[in-house]
Amino acid sequence: MSKIGIFGGTFNPVHIGHMIMAENFYEQLNLDEVWMMPSGNPPHKDCGIILDGNVRCEMIRRAIGDNKHIKCSDFELKRDGVIYTADTLQLLKEKYSSDKLYFLIGEDSLDSFETWYHPERIVSQSDIVVAVRSNGTGIDEKIKAFTKTFKCSLSVLRIPYIGVSSSDIRERIRKDNTIKYMINENVEKFIYENNLYKG
Repeated sequence: MSKIGIFGGTFNPVHIGHMIMAENFYEQLNLDEVWMMPSGNPPHKDCGIILDGNVRCEMIRRAIGDNKHIKCSDFELKRDGVIYTADTLQLLKEKYSSDKLYFLIGEDSLDSFETWYHPERIVSQSDIVVAVRSNGTGIDEKIKAFTKTFKCSLSVLRIPYIGVSSSDIRERIRKDNTIKYMINENVEKFIYENNLYKG
């Protein structure tokens, strides 16, 4: 049995914060692999241009480099229609029935999780892990409320605060400001070579 961490998002583009989170996910939960899974057609998200999934996958692969325990998964990109987490996890559970799945969410998602599509299916099909910034406050009460509502356990992933966001990177590119050190050098090169996020 393998322990697989599912790390979803638009990754538009992937940046150093994502990669630090993926590596901490692997290390702190003692996982076998982390699958970074760019979203196909999410029901909500993300103001601005979302690049083609294959392009976002390529940026993730370039950011991963030779790291053997982090993978880019195109699982959601192969599906049609609106993509819900509950459905994705059900399909993953069916396909990888002998493995244990861990699903990573952000601390802010604890407040809105009840509004997600069939949240009870999400907690029944995976172990939930919440990423908490090292300087986060009030998290204990949020976790207590979550576990009481969904009658499940919740693992905490402690990550350093990295003040980088994909939206900020896109805006900086549009304004011809530097994005150096905010993203992997190979990703930065790929963005400029292909004139991405300029429109």
